[in-house]
Amino acid sequence: ASEFARMTTFQDDLPGFLGNAGKFFNNPLLKVYVPFYKTPTQIVRRVSERTPLGLLMPSVVKQIAAGGRSRREAITRMSFGTALFGSIVLASTGGMNRDYVITGYGPRDKKIRDEWMRSNKPYSIGVRKKDSEGNPLDEWTWISYARYDPISGVLAMAADSAEVLFHLDDEDSIQDIIMGGGMSTLRYSATALPMLQFVGELYDLFGSPYEDSDSKVDRISELLSKQAFT
Repeated sequence: ASEFARMTTFQDDLPGFLGNAGKFFNNPLLKVYVPFYKTPTQIVRRVSERTPLGLLMPSVVKQIAAGGRSRREAITRMSFGTALFGSIVLASTGGMNRDYVITGYGPRDKKIRDEWMRSNKPYSIGVRKKDSEGNPLDEWTWISYARYDPISGVLAMAADSAEVLFHLDDEDSIQDIIMGGGMSTLRYSATALPMLQFVGELYDLFGSPYEDSDSKVDRISELLSKQAFT
């Protein structure tokens, strides 16, 4: 029971290389900038093992190879997550009901994102508003699903994958979809969890094509000073 409680709060021990890396991040100086390592890393693991990406994870492969209950649990996690993933890809674009949508991180292009943020909210479920006669309006109520882990991570990955699919020019670019889904798990952890706000802001800065090198240097210095003071 104690071990199960640690697992459901993402406090159980990390395996292999990830566990060894934890010793590095426990350095008091590094904790200023990355105050939490185990929890967000475990969230990424829990999300990934509920998708086909689980087959690439040594810990999941080990569970499958062990057979018995361990194998059934690993396969069930992947099957459930994959089925949910497919359903959410469809639902996120209004494919199931045009009065409901699900968002992920949203567009990465800064100009497009600024416009998108005026009427959308990242990592949320949108419900279309209606007038007094029941006619749909072009207005939405947004309910955040962030931090309902690990399921929220699967939702975020599916919504981001739908974004990739929608803008995909080459129908054979399955690798782009897989990589985009995997990266969205990391992006979700870095941008939706308050414990990693500094990492998320740094992540966005690195990905911005609209800031020159001097601006990035100033912004990084500002982020470091702010985090150290906090």
